[in-house]
Amino acid sequence: QQGHLAPRLASILAVGGGGDAPEDIRLPGHTPQDIVLRGFRCRHRADIAAGGERASGGIAGIVRDGLGGDNEEGSRNVALACKVAGARLIAISTDYVFSGEPPREPWAWSETDIPRPRTVYGASKFAGEQMIHMIVPDATILRIAWLYGAGGPSFVHTMAKLGAQEGPALKVVNDQRGNPTSTKVVADVIRFLLSRPDVSGIVHGTCEDQCTWYDLTVELFRLMGLKREVVPCTTEEFPRPAPRPRNSALKKSVLNLLGYRTPRWQDALRDFVASPDSGL
Repeated sequence: QQGHLAPRLASILAVGGGGDAPEDIRLPGHTPQDIVLRGFRCRHRADIAAGGERASGGIAGIVRDGLGGDNEEGSRNVALACKVAGARLIAISTDYVFSGEPPREPWAWSETDIPRPRTVYGASKFAGEQMIHMIVPDATILRIAWLYGAGGPSFVHTMAKLGAQEGPALKVVNDQRGNPTSTKVVADVIRFLLSRPDVSGIVHGTCEDQCTWYDLTVELFRLMGLKREVVPCTTEEFPRPAPRPRNSALKKSVLNLLGYRTPRWQDALRDFVASPDSGL
C-alpha cells in the first residue's frame, strides 16, 4: 500500500498491474491479467482495487480501472466477483464516453447526459459501465479525466520535462477543454464514496473549473518557474490515433448535491507541484 490512494482509505485491498496509471494508484508485482479476490481468480486487467471493511466483515469497496479491449470483459469479471463476495463496487470510468461535441461553450457534461463515445476506447469503457450496472445494479461508476499523479506518466510530467529543456517554443493544444485532476483528489473522492454506501449510479469526480491543455501548461510553467515559451495550437496540428473529446469537462452534480466539492484544478496542481512525491 503506497502513494496517495492507499493511505487515504481505511482497510485497503489494493491490487493491480502496470499500465499508464501513475504510481500512486497502482501496485507493482501483480500481473494485469490475474487478480485473486476472496479465494477465486478473475481474469481481467485492473489498476485499482480498494476496499474498506463493513460490519459483516466482508469487503465494502472495490475500485477498478480496466484498459483497452478488456474493458467490457474485465468489468464483467470484476462485477461478478463483487457480487459473489458481497462487495460494493466503485468502477473507474472516463470522459471518453462522451462525444466531446457539446452544443455550446463553456459546457460541462452532467451525470445525466447520454454518452455517445466516438472512439473504440470510449465505446469499450461505456460498454463496461453498462455491464457493471447489469450485474451489480447498486454499483457506483466514478468518471475521471485528465489525470496526473506521483511519478507519472502524465501530460503534466511530460510538459514539465520539456519545459526544463532549451529549445523553440512549445506548441500546445488550445481547443480541447477538460478538468485536470490529481490522483490525490480522486483518492479523496473514493474515500468519500466509501463512507456513503447509499450512493450508487454515475458520479463525476474531477477537479472544479475547466481549461485547455495550453492553459494547463502555462499554469504549470508559472508554478515551476519554467521560462520556455508556450504557444497555442489546434487539435489538427497534433492528430492522435484515438482522438480526445473536444470538450470533456465534467459537471460534479452528484457530489455537489451530497455537499462534497472537489478543489479547483489550479489549487490541486499547485499542491501537486509542491509535493516532494510528484516526480517532477
